[in-house]
Amino acid sequence: MGDKVLQLVLDSRLDEIDRLAESIDAFCTAQGVPDAAADFTLCAEELFTNVVLHGLSGEAGHRIDIELARRGDRIDIVIIDDARAFDPTATIFPDLDAPIETRAIGGLGRHLVATIMDSFYYRRERNRNRVGFGRSVAEFQGW
Repeated sequence: MGDKVLQLVLDSRLDEIDRLAESIDAFCTAQGVPDAAADFTLCAEELFTNVVLHGLSGEAGHRIDIELARRGDRIDIVIIDDARAFDPTATIFPDLDAPIETRAIGGLGRHLVATIMDSFYYRRERNRNRVGFGRSVAEFQGW
């Protein structure tokens, strides 16, 4: 099976999440792993929301590029944006054992992606953030 790649261009609006989710679902289904869509969607929605709300302060009109790729038994997603530089892989994991009222805000998205996926990276290139994540989908194919 050759590489399969889907490129999306989204605007920096939260209502684009529906299109993101539908695209991930369709891509995973076309790759024969529809059960993997929920995990990839959850992580992509979390990171997309953080870009829009925190990186761009809710400002619409910014281009956010999404690449979904199937390479062998892996699916990888890359989110590329022009928000201020921010490395989500460097945030501190939250203390999940601490009482809710004493926990610091932030870090749950990183924890979520790092727990569900087997790769999670960040790079800053040409004034744009590149956040990627992925994992093998073999478990969803019964291998």
